[in-house]
Amino acid sequence: MTYTDMCDLIGGAPDATVVSADRKVVLEDPGTVVAYHGFSCAESNERGTEDLLKIEESLEIPTYALDATVFLNGWRMNYLSGDHHVAGLGTMISNIRLEGKSLKWQAAGLLSDDNFDDGYKWCYFYTIVAWNPANLNLVVDHKDGSCDSRNPAEANFFITDNKKTTTALSSFPTFLQNPAFTSGKTVAILPRGFGFKWSAKCDTDHHLLQLGLNMDHGEIF
Repeated sequence: MTYTDMCDLIGGAPDATVVSADRKVVLEDPGTVVAYHGFSCAESNERGTEDLLKIEESLEIPTYALDATVFLNGWRMNYLSGDHHVAGLGTMISNIRLEGKSLKWQAAGLLSDDNFDDGYKWCYFYTIVAWNPANLNLVVDHKDGSCDSRNPAEANFFITDNKKTTTALSSFPTFLQNPAFTSGKTVAILPRGFGFKWSAKCDTDHHLLQLGLNMDHGEIF
């Protein structure tokens, strides 16, 4: 993925239609914390170039909860007309904000061959946590980073290339800076998105058997 590719996933108007969705409470300690699991799906099946799918989601949190967040908990995507080569794919949760008692966010995804002309279905799975800060001391960082200036130094995501590797497994270290995540505090880095594409030098699509993403350990320094 390039910096512009990631900004395309983050920005823009959410204009796709949700074709299926579900959400349920999976844990609650009333007065302290509640957790939800959910999913939503959308489709693009255009004549010609397909759409990058973007949707807007929201949830009214309980009255006792004064803060909340959402993170990515899985994804599923497939072509609508059978198997095709893959040039790139991605899923992203962005623009997370709390407006009154409503947690809102944008989700985006795509699955593309080299000319992005095959219809596809995209689903993402997510987890929401809402809590009362008086009973549970949690701090979250919802910043996406600025895409307006197109300056990668301001981004809260990272981009790199798979270079000089001899297997399909790649490891990419990255850094996150936030004054709230000071030394001595327990910090969890939760996924909000990913993107994979063949290098521009390849300029083509390929067979893809399997792809996975694993967030390894983190250290505070």
